[in-house]
Amino acid sequence: MADKKEVKKFQMTLNLDSYEKLKILADKNQRSVVRQVAYWVEQNLEKYESEHGKISVMQNNNVFANTEISMSGA
Repeated sequence: MADKKEVKKFQMTLNLDSYEKLKILADKNQRSVVRQVAYWVEQNLEKYESEHGKISVMQNNNVFANTEISMSGA
């Protein structure tokens, strides 16, 4: 059996219009809203890293090794 990845739960606030649109897309993709957001985040992280190099994080301190990360246009 494969090891489970560690996860971090957090709360997000969206305006109602954005949430409703997100819900429509999540339903279309047969995902929950949470799973849809997680999918988008993972896809965008992979894209960013393919264009700019791997983002290194220090697991114990949650400190970015590369502090000049820009997500503009994301």
